[in-house]
Amino acid sequence: GSKNIRVNFNSSISFSTPSQLPTPVDGITYAERLNEARVNFGFAPIYDDFDLDTIRLGLTDRFQNNDWYDLFFETGTVQTYYGSVSGGGENHDFSLSAGYLDQEGILFGTSSNKVTYRAVINTYFAKDQIRVGAIVQGNDENVKELSSSTTSVLTRASLASPLSAFSFDDEQGNTFYTFNSR
Repeated sequence: GSKNIRVNFNSSISFSTPSQLPTPVDGITYAERLNEARVNFGFAPIYDDFDLDTIRLGLTDRFQNNDWYDLFFETGTVQTYYGSVSGGGENHDFSLSAGYLDQEGILFGTSSNKVTYRAVINTYFAKDQIRVGAIVQGNDENVKELSSSTTSVLTRASLASPLSAFSFDDEQGNTFYTFNSR
């Protein structure tokens, strides 16, 4: 007799966010405190009154008011899909399955995609005393990670000026990302 064919499908979606990130000062507070510290150590301020007014009013891209943690971290999504079909007859059975994982990292520029598959086929002989089978399985994975560690990114974000440029466009409209700590 034949075995029942079973079909299964599952999917899920979830979201991940950083549990806790520091709250940095804004651009004007940074500029004012840096000037104050320099004066206290006998150095000239970096930002003059015109610069401070420009920062305060947000009049130019020269001084961007960046929260580096907001720029580097985002809500990540994880989507999973899995399907399978199995069944057979009196002298054989089979199982086919496939899965897909799509994961956006919470850190800017990171992600992972993975496809998995598996096929199993069995044939039985001599009143089920001998089984001949085949299994084919594999996966394909694409992972995008940063060229430096997460700890390094966090350290650089904690040292970066909120006034540094994060991105800029050239004359041809290409966007470039930068990370200056001054």
